[in-house]
Amino acid sequence: MNSIMTPDQCRTARNLLDWSVGDLGRRSGADLEAVAGFENGRNAADSLIVTSLRRTFESVGVEFINWGSGARLS
Repeated sequence: MNSIMTPDQCRTARNLLDWSVGDLGRRSGADLEAVAGFENGRNAADSLIVTSLRRTFESVGVEFINWGSGARLS
């Protein structure tokens, strides 16, 4: 598993699941401001946070890809 995830992939995955930023924060254990800042490109998130977000998505069936939207449900 590649732990890299872009802000665009994060937003796409959240939208696929119909999750809010708060939903993702609660499910992943990440701080709401860290999630929002990462998605909006205001700050670079710690790699551990990004890995946690990605693993949270993957645990519910999101697959990250290098074309199109960058994420899809498997």
